[in-house]
Amino acid sequence: MAGGVDFYSTAIAMSGAAPPTYIIPQGDKRRVQAYWTYENLYDNLPEAVVAVLRDISGDEKSRRMIPAARTLIEATNRYLGVDPALIVPAAGQLPPGVTPPTDEVVTAAIGYLNAFFAREQVVAKLLSLKRWMLIHGDRLLHITADPTKAEGTRVSLHEISAESYFPIHDRMDSERVSGCYLVNVIEVDGDEIVQRLEYQKIRTPDDQAKYGAPVGSVWTRLSFWEVDGWDDRDEMGMTPEDLKPAETVPAWAGSEEAKLLLAGMVMPAQITTIPVYHYRNGRRGSSAFGVSEIQGVESLIAGISQTATDEDLTVVLQGVGVYWTTSGKPRNDAGQEVDWEISPAAMLELEQGTAVGRLQGATDIQSLLQHKAMMEQAARDGIGTPDIAIGAFLPGNSAAESGVALAIRFAPVLAKNAEKELELTGVTNQLLFDLINGWFPAYEGMQWPGVIIQLGFSDPLPVDRTATMEEIIAMVTAKIISLEVARKLIAEKLGYQFPDDMDTQVTTEAASLVDATAPRLDAAVADGADAADGASVL
Repeated sequence: MAGGVDFYSTAIAMSGAAPPTYIIPQGDKRRVQAYWTYENLYDNLPEAVVAVLRDISGDEKSRRMIPAARTLIEATNRYLGVDPALIVPAAGQLPPGVTPPTDEVVTAAIGYLNAFFAREQVVAKLLSLKRWMLIHGDRLLHITADPTKAEGTRVSLHEISAESYFPIHDRMDSERVSGCYLVNVIEVDGDEIVQRLEYQKIRTPDDQAKYGAPVGSVWTRLSFWEVDGWDDRDEMGMTPEDLKPAETVPAWAGSEEAKLLLAGMVMPAQITTIPVYHYRNGRRGSSAFGVSEIQGVESLIAGISQTATDEDLTVVLQGVGVYWTTSGKPRNDAGQEVDWEISPAAMLELEQGTAVGRLQGATDIQSLLQHKAMMEQAARDGIGTPDIAIGAFLPGNSAAESGVALAIRFAPVLAKNAEKELELTGVTNQLLFDLINGWFPAYEGMQWPGVIIQLGFSDPLPVDRTATMEEIIAMVTAKIISLEVARKLIAEKLGYQFPDDMDTQVTTEAASLVDATAPRLDAAVADGADAADGASVL
């Protein structure tokens, strides 16, 4: 909820799902409840629209659920954050006062990060994160470390759902997160309890006195609570008497590291940032949470499935038919009532003075199709997703278009995704900075002074390979660029790889062609001279 506006009301009104029982604050309760609705919409489950979808036939199985939400999400996701890769800023892009590291140091850092990315499947997690950021409106990454593991494998990265995330805001600055709880409901001996992992940034002397940790450090603790007695954040207003600690799960009472975590511990001095990274879709100013990509078009998505259900029912009724009669139910030889039998080549025998007829219903479904198309288009327009982004082309148009025409048609989705990529790169760059300067030095003993590595994406538009090659060749022909620059452009834009000695290879091949041609030219010249010497003069 931001600025007094509840962005979750449309989703909650649709599903009618029960709110989570382990959350007390109304805002968090509605937020998580909306997450569930958006997830069900994406998964195309009837539970997402149970409160609004009309069921004419009375049979839930007769509903025709159209995956409109998934289509909209994937159309945006397809062109968002394409081909994530690590990049090293040029020397001129480094912050003031930062000495550029040597190439050897940068190479070592890139190699270590690439190995970390492969081991932790970071790219796969980023791809999953951006999809669920669109669906829920929020998604998180969480860094952890286990010092008991082998060196080089101690640091881990986890993707977590925002339904387990409860921020603690700074008392003096509502936009600053000074701590957070990561909450999971677990079952122990048949009872549900809350497992709460707490992080707190120590900012003031009061914090220092409360947590016994130096200013600037990060403090953490694992604890267990009853489901209705764990949330002691300031805005809750709970007294110590309201809190309900639960017994520690036995699995956590073993190692010395677990004992430290259960008692509360200061993280290594190199780690100065809370290791929970929150990605928000559709940021709304100072709002602590993002907004789902399909917020505001939920009723249209439900209407599309409703129209498809009506369409299906219309087709069935037109085929089978609906009949009326002024006669009672038919009876067998024993005088007992039996069901009507209406089938091909069957004859109905009725008593004198009674009649049977077929009701005339809708003769076509064209209006239903037009109505469904209208709602689909309205939903796409509402979230800025053009037809071409879902793979649709206008009749008579070729899929191959000029770069300018393609950019114009993709403009709505590219413009909104450019904003989302600022969120993706901004948060991820902070995570990469913390890994390089905090977690790897603290737990792996790896240090690369001055190294800055960031996240980058490729151009989401498909490349017109023919036009790109023609443009590069034209610049070479006009002597605007050299062959070396042309090869770099071809490698960068089209993916071709050239060996370092390509110039030498081309020169050698050209020389060999000249050498092979020279003897033939000499022989031709000699033959011509001989013919001239023996010619008759008239």
